[in-house]
Amino acid sequence: MTAPIPRIDLFDMNGHTLALGPRLHDSGEATLFQHGDDPTLLIKLHHAPTEALRDKLDLLPGLAPVDPSLDTRHRNFAWPVATVYNNAGAAVGVVLPVVPGARSVTAISNAKLRAKRAAEMDWHYLHAVAANIAFLFERLHDQGIIIGDVKPENILIDDRALATLIDCDSVQIMGPDGTPYLCTVGSEGFTAPEWIGRRFTEGPRDIASDRFGLAVVLYQLLTGAHPWTGEWMGSGEPPSRDQLIRSGDWPFKPGARLRPVPGMLSLDALAPGIASLFRQAFIAGAKDPNDRPSAAEWHGALCTALAELDVCETHSHHHYDESLSACPWCIRVKAGLPDLFPKPDTPRDPFAPLILAFERALARGDTRMAVDLWRGNPVLARCEDLKRLIPQMHQLDTAITALDQWIEAYARVPQDIGELASLVEDYPILSDPTLFGHEDIDGQSIATTVTSIANAAVTIPPTPRQTIEMTAHPVQLMTATSASPSPIATPAATPERSQDPKPSDGHLSYKIENGWRGLRPARLILAVEKPCVIPALTLCDEETGKCVLQIPAQRLRGATSLPFDTPDGRVTLVLRTTQDSDKRHIKISGPSRRARTLGITGAVLPLSTQMA
Repeated sequence: MTAPIPRIDLFDMNGHTLALGPRLHDSGEATLFQHGDDPTLLIKLHHAPTEALRDKLDLLPGLAPVDPSLDTRHRNFAWPVATVYNNAGAAVGVVLPVVPGARSVTAISNAKLRAKRAAEMDWHYLHAVAANIAFLFERLHDQGIIIGDVKPENILIDDRALATLIDCDSVQIMGPDGTPYLCTVGSEGFTAPEWIGRRFTEGPRDIASDRFGLAVVLYQLLTGAHPWTGEWMGSGEPPSRDQLIRSGDWPFKPGARLRPVPGMLSLDALAPGIASLFRQAFIAGAKDPNDRPSAAEWHGALCTALAELDVCETHSHHHYDESLSACPWCIRVKAGLPDLFPKPDTPRDPFAPLILAFERALARGDTRMAVDLWRGNPVLARCEDLKRLIPQMHQLDTAITALDQWIEAYARVPQDIGELASLVEDYPILSDPTLFGHEDIDGQSIATTVTSIANAAVTIPPTPRQTIEMTAHPVQLMTATSASPSPIATPAATPERSQDPKPSDGHLSYKIENGWRGLRPARLILAVEKPCVIPALTLCDEETGKCVLQIPAQRLRGATSLPFDTPDGRVTLVLRTTQDSDKRHIKISGPSRRARTLGITGAVLPLSTQMA
């Protein structure tokens, strides 16, 4: 192979010449090369960049979104790491990271291509991929970034079902001075109907346009076909795909002129919640962009669907939603249709769902979920590919233990800044902003709250350090010796009235966050408008009165989060005072009945504890 020759007309930001390796791809607007000096990097050169694009390329490396991934082998966004300049000092391209061992969504959504790697790419795997894609969109949208040119080719998937967004130099992003840098390209079949036929240079796109493209990508991934695939029943020649999108003739819309073709996967094979979101995106969302499901809604629904997958009793490589009365893949085969998930040549790793869930937690930056899984499933530490993470998981375990101690202290003695600051001295890891992105206190990030208290402690005399003792009837938080794969709040005996702090009048609100049975506990979030002593409370089944979690009387300031084991079956929970006489001291406001109903009954990991 010919050695790369440095280009005397291409430079990095430090004025060093760049060497181009082999040409990899030409899109018409830009050409992608292997970096001549670093196999882990690529160089993308734009053919005729406009002045606006040059400005954008110059700024992009400094505008990188926060990537929450805790796994150094995975990045959620292949964001430009440097700008490429010509000999006139103008930006003409970017340096990008390589995403090794990955393939596009197009490749894995095709059943025939999947069949070559059927052992890993089953229905469970596709749901894990879909959830990870939705997370990418959710994360970028939360940071004000619009992808713009949404298409399967720009999303790469690895063997661990983790997703990485590429072609990030084309995204729409806001400059430091508020100037919007547009995404000036789009792809047929994935462009929102309100943008079809318009120039992408007209103005900035909004999140709603991304939401349409996301729904199309997810539909194609799960069903193997573009949403607007079918037999035209209207007059004249069949319209183009973009024309069908603008007309709203989706095959599963009542009265549509496009009819599903025989053998096409129907919505009945999907989880009801997923099918409902597709209808919302392609029927109501076709008329009103504001009706399209958000990336967060997709992420939540896909995680729930993932948790509710059952294994077929006849063919263990078939997975389907627990709400279905029979395996849809077996039904297809009996009807003479191809098996979309054929039996693999080699047995599937029985721990694959567990490993995918653990990898997903790390990619999302969910420290608590990753630690919960690691603690509850020792088999993870014995996996060859995960042994490299043992030192890091020890560090994360320490971080969660420290966090739980700090949250407990904050809830009990929020006014004792010196005591809280002393814990920060013992556990400086609490100030790491990368570890606790999925948790907050009083609406502030953990790192922000910890840092503010540590700074405040500098201005006051330190208090003597003392051991924090649990109350007489504590809520059991997660411990490293837990035998369960998720933290469980163990119900305690009803406390003696004489030992309880005296309740003070106040207003308590609560909400319930669903959990993933066998993966992550559900959580009860309590919040008060002003500091007060809350009476003993019970979270229980609204119909049977069965206790799920007991909370002792205690002083509460701001908000606190309490984990508890997700109940079996579908159950509606309600928070009540343990003693009727305490109702006069506290007003309790809860969410709607629907928001208090938990329904994750499927075992994502039916083997977690037993097989570990």
